[in-house]
Amino acid sequence: MSLMVNKIERLIGKPTCSKLTTLLLNENRLKKISSGFFQSMRALKVLDLSTNKFLGALPLEIGELTSLQYLNISHTWISRLPVQLQNLVNLKILDMEDTKCDQTSILQMIAGLSFLQVLKINGVVIDNEAMVEKLDALKFLYYLTMTMTSASVFQRLIKCDKLQSCTRRLHLLRFSCCITFNISSLQYMKCLNSLFVLCWDDCEDWEIDWSVEGKEIETSNNPIDFHIRNRPCFHSLRRVFIDNCKRLKNAKWILFAPNIESLSISSCENMEEVISADAWMEAAEKGKIPKPFAKLNHLMLGRLPKLKSIYHNPLPFPCLVVLDVRECPELKKLPLNSDSAKEHRTTIYGARDWFDKLEWLDEATRNAFRQ
Repeated sequence: MSLMVNKIERLIGKPTCSKLTTLLLNENRLKKISSGFFQSMRALKVLDLSTNKFLGALPLEIGELTSLQYLNISHTWISRLPVQLQNLVNLKILDMEDTKCDQTSILQMIAGLSFLQVLKINGVVIDNEAMVEKLDALKFLYYLTMTMTSASVFQRLIKCDKLQSCTRRLHLLRFSCCITFNISSLQYMKCLNSLFVLCWDDCEDWEIDWSVEGKEIETSNNPIDFHIRNRPCFHSLRRVFIDNCKRLKNAKWILFAPNIESLSISSCENMEEVISADAWMEAAEKGKIPKPFAKLNHLMLGRLPKLKSIYHNPLPFPCLVVLDVRECPELKKLPLNSDSAKEHRTTIYGARDWFDKLEWLDEATRNAFRQ
């Protein structure tokens, strides 16, 4: 039964649906589900309550839906999970992305979900090592998304082989204490396709240990100066979003992410370069480095007042569709020539006065991108 996108605000009564196996209620205006509504739905296997932004709670009897295999409450206002959810012993997929759920209630119920295979808790702040232990104990888990605000919890995560192998999307939010953070450790997350680094603005006292498997990596005063010597590779990464990292001067580790399709960097007030010539030369000394951005189709740069360079030489950009530049007044040159994006049309977005002041490599390049 599909009742999605119907502006439903309340689910009331006790409907008799003893043979119902799938109920889709996503994208409504649900505020309340009355007690007893699911009482006669014991055969239910799929329940989707996602994108009901006013829904703040689940009825307790949801724990009686013991046949349930898929539960989606993402993009709701639910702040606490009933402990009865631990009775959903057949649950395989649980999506809680972008809810208000606290990790305490998740800890209380997750131990009972022994058959869980997919867990999406991105947007639910994880800052407790006990949570990592519980996740690691899920024997069948193979797909995980999450948000972390604690460096120590992150360090615990990267010590768990299974969690590294099943993490698909990771948000690192507001790391603000003295930490040992090693970006190259992410190379062991073989399925990580989306990385978000957000609000790293209190960095003055951070201490960074740039050692990888006993090999020393040069450090700097910049706590997120990803200066990697032993060529780690992030082959699975497809999306990278860096926002409000105030002391970040570059993102040269992107050299080692050859399959990136979308890159967004914004509100990094000290960023001067995305990938510098020095970074490329140093990386090349350690082995063959492919040209960056070979699969990039979207590049967004915004509110970077000191940014002067994306890359030191023109690049072919065989897949680039959108180059969006906003509030980057010092960026006067783009890594483009007349052969860049030769196979298709690339759209450049930006303020007219910025675009008019761009310094093109030659007239052919100017003409290719002014059309």
